[in-house]
Amino acid sequence: PHLGFAKQGGAQPRPGSKQLPGPMFKRGNTTAMQPSKRKFDVVLVAPELSVTAKEREEGPDKVAEREAELAKLRDRRFRCLQSIKAVGMDVIHFTQQDDDDPDSPRVQYFLVGASEDLLKQAAGALGLEKKIKFAKPENWHTEVYEEYSVGADHRFQPDDFGNGNFFTSLERIRTLFYLIESASYNDPPCAEQDLDKLVADKVFSGYFTLQDKARLESLRSTWIYASPWTSPPINEIRDYLGEKIALYFAWMNVYTNYLGSLGILGVLPMIYGYMSDSARFYDNALMPIYGVAAIIWAQLFIEHWKRKQETLQFQWNTEDFEDEEVLRPEFRRSVQQIATRWRTKHPDTSPEDMGVCERYTDPVVADYRRGRWTRAGFIDVPEDDEELKKEVPETEYFSESAQKLRYGVSMTLTAALVLFILCVSTCILGMRAWLQQLDMHSSSIQKVSGAVDSIMSSEDVVSNVHVFAPAIAAGVNAVFISIMTFIWSYVGVWLTDYEMHRTDTSWEDSYIWKTFGFQFINSYITTIYIAFVQPLGIKLPYIKSSSGEDLYDTCVTNSSTGLPDCFLATFNQAAMLIVLGQLQRVAKILIPWAMQKYRACRASGEDERKEIHRQVVSQATASTFAGTYYEYLEMAIQFGWVCMFAVAFPLGGIICFLVNIAEKRTDAIKVALLMRRPKYLGAQDIGSVQDVLNFIANMAIVTNFIILMLSSKAYKDYFAFLGDIFPAIEHEFSLKDTVGPMFLPADGRFWAFVCTVILEHTVIAAKEWVAWAIPDTPQWVEEERARIVMRKEAFKQAQTLSKEAEKRRKKYLDNLEKEKKKTTDITADDDVDV
Repeated sequence: PHLGFAKQGGAQPRPGSKQLPGPMFKRGNTTAMQPSKRKFDVVLVAPELSVTAKEREEGPDKVAEREAELAKLRDRRFRCLQSIKAVGMDVIHFTQQDDDDPDSPRVQYFLVGASEDLLKQAAGALGLEKKIKFAKPENWHTEVYEEYSVGADHRFQPDDFGNGNFFTSLERIRTLFYLIESASYNDPPCAEQDLDKLVADKVFSGYFTLQDKARLESLRSTWIYASPWTSPPINEIRDYLGEKIALYFAWMNVYTNYLGSLGILGVLPMIYGYMSDSARFYDNALMPIYGVAAIIWAQLFIEHWKRKQETLQFQWNTEDFEDEEVLRPEFRRSVQQIATRWRTKHPDTSPEDMGVCERYTDPVVADYRRGRWTRAGFIDVPEDDEELKKEVPETEYFSESAQKLRYGVSMTLTAALVLFILCVSTCILGMRAWLQQLDMHSSSIQKVSGAVDSIMSSEDVVSNVHVFAPAIAAGVNAVFISIMTFIWSYVGVWLTDYEMHRTDTSWEDSYIWKTFGFQFINSYITTIYIAFVQPLGIKLPYIKSSSGEDLYDTCVTNSSTGLPDCFLATFNQAAMLIVLGQLQRVAKILIPWAMQKYRACRASGEDERKEIHRQVVSQATASTFAGTYYEYLEMAIQFGWVCMFAVAFPLGGIICFLVNIAEKRTDAIKVALLMRRPKYLGAQDIGSVQDVLNFIANMAIVTNFIILMLSSKAYKDYFAFLGDIFPAIEHEFSLKDTVGPMFLPADGRFWAFVCTVILEHTVIAAKEWVAWAIPDTPQWVEEERARIVMRKEAFKQAQTLSKEAEKRRKKYLDNLEKEKKKTTDITADDDVDV
């Protein structure tokens, strides 16, 4: 089928617009395409490009200028679709208009598909991982994937839900995007269209992939609406949404299961605290034990996930995914722009003539070279290898030294921004402490009370300032964090783009680290200040007491003891932030859920005309899936709460476990039903999220022991045995006005610190022993990898023997033919002689 504008009463072409004839027919206000047996999986959304009534009111000059802009957009849209058709893909379209608003602009939906032969060629070039047929052993409960090779269809499993189709919908989507976005020098040739750039330039308003109804219906019962207590069908999720999303749900399942065990352990110290001393239930003898258990738990979870990840890599054959990952369209476009700009600026200069400094400041090395990108960098084709030069095409190249310079600039700007946030947040916390310490006789209060004497007395001012100081500081901090979050949503993406990452995996790894550093400060700064700074009693600047003495920032006072209690303050702060954070996550799920229900109610009475293209239009109006890195970052912050502040609030584990149980279901609904189906998202592992988890697990040792040293009376009581060893300091452990061991008199503090260092290093040793004792790769995976290597070697040897045997057979036949010819010649000569 051809693409084009409808002529039979449908949307008429604009004057001067490109158009191609197409077999279209009209039903009501919907111009529908004729039925086709081809599978169309990718949809490009293109609003009608026309001057609006509001723009026409601005005058003829503005209208002419706008018409010129629209003409350029139409031309780019036409050339994009022509490029897609030129490589052999099929494009059909229909036009939709809202019946309730006749003045609304018409929207065109271009559906892109390809023949099975073209898909097979692209799959072979892409190295598509496809499920294979093989006789499974009795104890084998999984599937195995291998790279597809043209001509070996009999080895691969066809689509179980495709009514005879060879490729699944996900495999078709992956190959279609390869054909659309990859470079034209590939084999088969690709359209080299950067869809994200076209959307950003408003050539199209968006693009998405169509849902696979049969596979989605199967997932509804086994995953989406299944019990959240059951494990998700990871392989089925992978076959529908790709490895990246499947890895997230596999990780989420392992993490949530581990949170359940930690949650049960966290309930025990709280029960023990209420039973032993209800006044100080939050600080009891089981708290330090639970903190050590949480540290070991974190390492056990990380090791378990490593083994699970290695298993999935082996099953899906993605162990070399990052080596074979295609270049980002943004990377190819940037290289082309930089290379063109440099050639224009230096028409007579070759790259070899440039100095080192000039290479850094003006990266001519953005060019096209023969070679291949790997995780180790760019591998050039040797100059003297003429045969390899013929086989390896030119590809986009960007200097690694120039990229490192960009990394340095990006990291410096990110660190400066994080430091700025840290300084401002610290000032806001200092302001809160300053307001809390104001007293009636302070000169500053007398000035304030004099200014508002007609409203309230000075005593009321003092009382209100003291009561509302935390709320004032929290409000200021919330506004500041909101502003910086908005700024970072643009700055973070811009900095990551500036670093010139060649693959999506590399881009996401860099973005996750920078964003985690930003969110680390936003999420934990208040709790860290209360737990680490307030126990030290920092002097408040610019304020004195009525007697002229200095004032110091201290923690809240425990009503039962009348003394500052920083452990109670840390407990309250951690509890409030953990609970509010989990409620916020629940709200983020309920809002899109309610919006989807509202849209479903409005669409319940739609007529037959709208029902024809309901699936396409409904997905076009849905939200776009932003990616898994935002989900990972939320979980990483939660992981930090339950690990780094384990001794402060042990109930965080069970609260997060219950929320995650619900989120397993809501995330499935959000990704599979509420959002547009994303394009293929491949992955080898969870990337830099693994490094973030390791960082948090190591930080948990430091934070938990510092909290215990500074604030925990129960932890101090553990060192009472030192009084028996050193009678001179026995009285120091019986003092009631001290809380943490750090505030004991000098001798007791020294020995408590020594014991804490020994205990901390013992925990570190135990954590490292767990990491060493549990292999990252399961034994059966190592054995299967070894067998695969043996099979490849045997196959290679068999091919070698087969070639040698063929040579011997050919030589034998040639000799036999020569003998026959010689015998024939002799016989002929004998006949002549007679």
